[in-house]
Amino acid sequence: IEPDAIPELRVMPWIVAGAAVLAVSAVPPFLSERYVNDAYAGWRSDLTRAYDDLDRAQTLNPFSDTPLLAEGAIADAAGDRERALAAFREAAEDRPEEWATHYLLAELYADEQPALARRELEIARELNPLSPDVEELGRELGTPAQTQPE
Repeated sequence: IEPDAIPELRVMPWIVAGAAVLAVSAVPPFLSERYVNDAYAGWRSDLTRAYDDLDRAQTLNPFSDTPLLAEGAIADAAGDRERALAAFREAAEDRPEEWATHYLLAELYADEQPALARRELEIARELNPLSPDVEELGRELGTPAQTQPE
């Protein structure tokens, strides 16, 4: 070994370790996304498996609200309003800064609990004041449109 090569040999384990950490940290979010996609693709034929896939996705990437939003959307489409509400509420607790979750809650509350729908819609409107979807639901719920700053 030449004396000039010694610093390179000391750096090499750190490079390998860094690459391993990067690979290990990238795999769970990737797998989580795959499970979410599988749940969306197969929920009509096997709803139980879809929910199991979403549980795995949430376990693999607990910082993402995507599995909870998917669970809420699938439950709503499957006619399970209570499960949809529970999933969206949990997503709103985990990521209160996400306007879409509050909007989805407002949509679900609109028919049976309009006061809760208006409350969730106001949160969505504060977080995303320019959303045409929020304004449309606001008109449906009879809440005044927010004036645009000049």
